[in-house]
Amino acid sequence: MSVTTPSILTPTLFRQLQRVFRDPDRFPDTSVQAYLAQAAQFLTSAWGAPGSVGPPLQLTTLDYGTMWYVAHYLALEDQEMQAGALGGPVGEVRGPKTSKSVRGVSVSMDTAAVTNQDGPAFWNMTRYGIQFWDIARKLGAGGIQVQAGFPTGQLTPLEPAVPGQDFFWGLWQ
Repeated sequence: MSVTTPSILTPTLFRQLQRVFRDPDRFPDTSVQAYLAQAAQFLTSAWGAPGSVGPPLQLTTLDYGTMWYVAHYLALEDQEMQAGALGGPVGEVRGPKTSKSVRGVSVSMDTAAVTNQDGPAFWNMTRYGIQFWDIARKLGAGGIQVQAGFPTGQLTPLEPAVPGQDFFWGLWQ
């Protein structure tokens, strides 16, 4: 397992950067801290080193990834809390809206968009997850070497560095 260095984010700094989560009653510090700790376990050294609180504040890829990771989970938790408070079902998988109707009150959702395990699925459930997935994809892509020609049997920029290698191998190790 890769060595993990936690992000510089604290619940206070997270709330300053993501003001939509500033209400500690709606988004308790215990939840923020739990997701920060979870992110520290899952985001490995492939995400880079943490930034510094400055001055000036300097965020790194690890810090942004941690911020979007935590925001994604908090947004999902908030959706569940709101559904439960209204007596609705909790734990229900909801995908993006694909259609709606106003007077007849009809809403359709694409649950396959968030349950398919072959892509970003789960991360498509919030805009924070989409941001997280975007940066994770960029980290997983690695560098590309450009040269005039490619002798037979050598890698091209479109081939993975290790044939058959999972796209995100190493980011989660």
